[in-house]
Amino acid sequence: MLKSKLAAATAAVALVMGAPAAFAEEGANDGGFYVSAGGGINWISDMKNNGLTLDLESGATYAASVGYDFGENASGGAFRVEAEYSRTKNDLGSISNGVTSVSLSGDLTQNLYMVHLIYDFWANDTFTPYVGVGAGIADIEVSATAAGVTSTGSNTEEAYRGLVGVTADVSENFALDLGFRFTSVETQESTENSAIVGKVRFTF
Repeated sequence: MLKSKLAAATAAVALVMGAPAAFAEEGANDGGFYVSAGGGINWISDMKNNGLTLDLESGATYAASVGYDFGENASGGAFRVEAEYSRTKNDLGSISNGVTSVSLSGDLTQNLYMVHLIYDFWANDTFTPYVGVGAGIADIEVSATAAGVTSTGSNTEEAYRGLVGVTADVSENFALDLGFRFTSVETQESTENSAIVGKVRFTF
């Protein structure tokens, strides 16, 4: 279901905003290669499996990406494609079976390797809102300790993402980016991440 929704969202962006191959206008945003990096706060919804509910604390996320901006098209917007690596780490809270709850120590770490398709509205303005979708893989590692007993595990799963945010140009090459992202990692019951991320972007 999530895969089909992301596919539909990607198609809708392409149809409504115009083809990414549209020629850039004279004097408009010419695009080019860019790099960006930043960090923020990540929340994970309660994880449920086999009648148990795992509660996690809010945690930190860090991200770095390299991408290409296709430049302003005929509709005034611009498409970007980027590859991003991000890392999130959330402390474990407790685990419950609906009757009793046990406190846990430890953490859940996610290393995500994603490809994003992003559309910038009003690409030549100082403030540029954007929307995007992404897909990739997530390497998940968990370490949990309860009653003095520690257990660990790891897995690699598919991941899908939606993004929305705004970019503010600081100079011709530098921009600040503040955005919200929702990432679903396809574990048995899906691991749902919500994050607010600030990044600095440099365009060559």
